[in-house]
Amino acid sequence: MSANGYLETLVNGEAMRGVLHIAVGSYGLVVLLTVVVVLSATEEERREAAFRVLSLLLPWGFLRRR
Repeated sequence: MSANGYLETLVNGEAMRGVLHIAVGSYGLVVLLTVVVVLSATEEERREAAFRVLSLLLPWGFLRRR
């Protein structure tokens, strides 16, 4: 569906459906790019990326309690 199709969907009163299509499409693109990057990375790059992701996911409250 083109951008005009999304606008028509939004204008026709189906805003949630249009937003859902955009969100699912964007999420799918992010997942696809992530898979491509992971498959093309070396083992050391994968470990470094995993460490960065885990450090971002740690709750800040846990780090403050130390």
